Amino acid sequence: MNSEGKTKKPNNHNHGKKPKEDVERRSSGGCVFPVFLLLICVFIFVASFTILTGFMSEHSFDDLLSMIKGEGIVEEEIEDTTEDTDYIDSSSLLSQAENQLYNTERQGVISQISLGSNTMTVYDTENKSSVLLNFNNSTEFTDENGTKISITKIDEGDPIIFVYDENKKLLSLKLNPDAEEITSLAVTVNTSRKLITSGNDVFKYNDHTVFRYNDSVLNPKDITEYDVITIKAVGYDAWGIIMEKSHGTLKFTNYENIPDATFSVDEGGFNKFPEDSVIYLTEGVHTITVQSPGISDYTSKLVIKAGAEEELNLASVQFLRGSLIVDTSATGAALYVDGVQRSIRNPMFLNYGSHKLTLSKQGQSVTKYITIDKEQTETTINF
Repeated sequence: MNSEGKTKKPNNHNHGKKPKEDVERRSSGGCVFPVFLLLICVFIFVASFTILTGFMSEHSFDDLLSMIKGEGIVEEEIEDTTEDTDYIDSSSLLSQAENQLYNTERQGVISQISLGSNTMTVYDTENKSSVLLNFNNSTEFTDENGTKISITKIDEGDPIIFVYDENKKLLSLKLNPDAEEITSLAVTVNTSRKLITSGNDVFKYNDHTVFRYNDSVLNPKDITEYDVITIKAVGYDAWGIIMEKSHGTLKFTNYENIPDATFSVDEGGFNKFPEDSVIYLTEGVHTITVQSPGISDYTSKLVIKAGAEEELNLASVQFLRGSLIVDTSATGAALYVDGVQRSIRNPMFLNYGSHKLTLSKQGQSVTKYITIDKEQTETTINF
């Protein structure tokens, strides 16, 4: 029988089984996919839990339900009652600082006084602040020795020791016993360095130093060496600078006709007249004395007003005069004295001083100088 006609029997050894390689391939693919799904689930769970925890830390369970239902979340303002121990209340600090100033002795300077309203502004030199205080009949005013005085004895610019209460009522005021007062002329001010000098004493001033003249504010630039200034200071600090007297000017006229003239003020030293004929003087009454070899001493009293100019006309000075007798043998000659023809025969009276004599005749002339310094002078002149 032909072998091609036989039916081939299946191999019983592999019946019902897949090849080994195919089984291993399928087993490996089925394991990886579940693990990947598990990792995704874990990630979603952790993220959801984190988001939910954050949400619940700031919202209530009702807010969560509202969000699930698709409703809006109503934000409520929650008052923070947590007390911040590091917070500083500025108004409280100010109140505490003010409480420390009440009913205690303070050093200061009087900036302004109003007797009409019974108030005064005082600058506290320790606290570096100003305070407006009220005073009345119960306020105690004393001098530097503790003796009671009237409010009229208190001036702006006075360094003081004062006490006031929480109602800004002035309880007591005492002139500072450590303060000194210097009144003098020839005071100089250095406005760039804020220094004021009186003699060998140098003081500092500041923006709270009181400058006054006749109850008005004084500009430091207006102080000259001709003004009378009072400096009220504690140590090297000037707190009150008061102009007691200001200055004016005096103009001399007709002094050019007085040979070798000099002048003095209030019995001081004699000086030559200035080129512009103007001098500065402190306001008040002054005595002016003018001297020259050719005049009697001239004295005048006049009043200098602050900011005004006075004039002293010297045309009325009394010149000293002496007689001159000229002896000459030149008959018919003409005599000229200081360019003016005079008679030879008669004595002539001339002012004290130097004079020029000229004798002239028929084109000839001779000149001679003489000095008149006594009641009678005689001289001889010839060709």
